[in-house]
Amino acid sequence: MYLVTRLLTTPRLRPRRPARTSRIRTSPPRRRDQRLREYFALLERHHRQLQGREELENRREELNAEINARELSQVNTEDNVRALEERMLEYLQELHIPHLGQEPSVRINRTTYMPEVSGRTFDELSSQGLKTLVNIAHALAHHTVDIDRDLPLPGLLILDGLSANAGHEGFDRERVRDVYRLLDTVTQQYQGTLQVIAVDSELSRNIILDFADHVVLTLKQSNRLIRIPADAS
Repeated sequence: MYLVTRLLTTPRLRPRRPARTSRIRTSPPRRRDQRLREYFALLERHHRQLQGREELENRREELNAEINARELSQVNTEDNVRALEERMLEYLQELHIPHLGQEPSVRINRTTYMPEVSGRTFDELSSQGLKTLVNIAHALAHHTVDIDRDLPLPGLLILDGLSANAGHEGFDRERVRDVYRLLDTVTQQYQGTLQVIAVDSELSRNIILDFADHVVLTLKQSNRLIRIPADAS
């Protein structure tokens, strides 16, 4: 008997190279801390920039609102003055002022805010009687226009010595009647919002009778508003 054997050989293995170990480079602690501080500084600067931008945008909105309010105020002011001119002209026509060489007109001077009637300044008006009528119309127009436009003006008008200049040029007895008729009409129209107190010492009996319902107090030399005791010396 023959014994046959097979020589089994294994392939030759190449020797393995030692595995490479990964190296993590680390920065020194001082350098790392420096970078962190730089990052924090950048973040803080960015935050401040965002905050500053927001504040600037808010300020811009405030300025735009102020500009719009100023422009609107200027428009409203001019509109109020024009309304005053129209109302004053209306009252002067009710008072039948004399013609001054041209159609009656009223303009409020935009510098002095004094009325100009038919192209004449207040100082250029011809007489004290005419100035009295203009003053009454001017004051009354201020109050009624302010009430109509809800402007802050106390609803109290005190007029003293209305007929003191009666009999002068441009202010005869009929104009005094016109004044009281106008005051009666306006106070009825603005009842509850405007109170007018007229003090006069030279009214004719006819005018007193016409407006007797409006007389609330009559004073005489013997019955003064402020009395001095007889024994006072």
